[in-house]
Amino acid sequence: MQTSCSNNITLEVINSLITNKLDKMSNSNLSANISQFEIYNRICTHEFFSQLVSEQLDLKSFLQAQEPFYWAVKAWGDLMFSVSLVESEHIKSIYYSNYLDEFGNTDSKPHTETFIDYLRVIGFTDNCPNAKPKPIFQFEEYLNEIAHSNTNTRLLAFGTIEFIYIYISLIIHNYVSNKLGKKLEHHYTTHAVLDIDHSLNFLNQVSEFDSQIITKTINIFLNLYLELFALSQN
Repeated sequence: MQTSCSNNITLEVINSLITNKLDKMSNSNLSANISQFEIYNRICTHEFFSQLVSEQLDLKSFLQAQEPFYWAVKAWGDLMFSVSLVESEHIKSIYYSNYLDEFGNTDSKPHTETFIDYLRVIGFTDNCPNAKPKPIFQFEEYLNEIAHSNTNTRLLAFGTIEFIYIYISLIIHNYVSNKLGKKLEHHYTTHAVLDIDHSLNFLNQVSEFDSQIITKTINIFLNLYLELFALSQN
C-alpha cells in the first residue's frame, strides 16, 4: 500500500519514520544489522552523492547521469513480479505488494512513468531514454544472480537496495528542490517514504544477516550511479 508523502521531507522526518517502523518489527536482529545512520553517512561521502549533498554538480550533468537510470527502475519492477511467482505464499505477498505499489496500482502511475515525469522536471525533453548502457546490464546481472539464490539472500539483498533508496531519494529530492529553487513532489519524493515500508518488510523476514551480502549490495548499487555519471561525461 502506498504511503502518502509530503514534499517537505527532511532527514529527521525520514529517520523518525524508520524508527517508528522498526519498533513494530518482529525481527529483533534487524536494528542491530541495518544501521540507518551508518548507511546515510556512507551515501553522503560517496564520490557521486557527495556532489549532490554539496550541490557542486550542475543540473545538466545530473540529468545526463539520471536519464539511463530509467532502465534500472524498469528492471526492478520486472524482478519483483518474477520473484513473486516462485516464493512461498507468505513471502510472495511481500514481493507482489511491492510490485503493485510501483507498477500495478490503478490509483497512480507506474513508477517507470513517474520517473519520466521526474526527468522532465529537471529538463528531459525526449519521449524515451536512450538505449540501455553497459552499467545497467551489469546491475541486471547482479539482480538476476540474487534472484536465483536462496530466499534469505533475496530478502536481504533486495531489502538492502530498498533501504539505500530511501536515503538516495531524500538526497536527490533535496538536491533537485534546491537547484530549482522550489520544492516539488516527484518520483524520489515518493520513494523516500514509500521504501521505508518496502525495505523493512523485506528485512523483517531475514533469518540470517550476512554482512558480505549487505556490503556487496551497497557497493554495487551506489557505484551504479557513479558509473552512469562517468559514462555521461564521456
